[in-house]
Amino acid sequence: MFKSKNFWIGIVIALMTVIFYKTVALNNKASESLPQENLTLWDLDYVPSHPPKTLDDFDLFLIKTQDSADAQPTVTKFSTFKGQPVILHFWATWCGPCVIELPGYDQFSKTSNIVNIAVCVDKTPPSGVRQFCQSKNIHNLKIAVDQSSILARRFGATTLPTSIFINAQGQEIGRIVGSVTWNNQAAADLIEKHLAGKTVN
Repeated sequence: MFKSKNFWIGIVIALMTVIFYKTVALNNKASESLPQENLTLWDLDYVPSHPPKTLDDFDLFLIKTQDSADAQPTVTKFSTFKGQPVILHFWATWCGPCVIELPGYDQFSKTSNIVNIAVCVDKTPPSGVRQFCQSKNIHNLKIAVDQSSILARRFGATTLPTSIFINAQGQEIGRIVGSVTWNNQAAADLIEKHLAGKTVN
């Protein structure tokens, strides 16, 4: 019985490993297949909000990856960022596509004119999220923790990852459900222009 149980545990682990590596391969392939010219928001699976949704203020529980393990989150009002375009990016440490995407998003954030807030919906304590980000060399993103999924429910982010696009007036103007190829320069430029209020396809 014990051997049988170990056998099935081994099968499950093997299947999860295969699925993870296939996800990595598909993500890389998708990044390579995106065109660099004539790219549109529709190529990124962008869904606009019609009309734009004006957002009420809310709290963000921000952590800094360089802080000590026992440092508590800082409560910051979202209205602090009014006047700047924002991406609220919902993710989790247990979400394979999220983990694959996060380093590329972190690099996008390094040179972006957008406020990029990666909201982690883990039930993991802030110290665990901080440690995870350190292990992945995530240093440019603003990291928020949402242990009770209050923000995720508020924004209807039922699938991870989900990126919510908010303009400088504090209105949700659209979202992308699923991974974004942040390392594709054409995609990055398109997102920047769109959130800056410039006309794009």
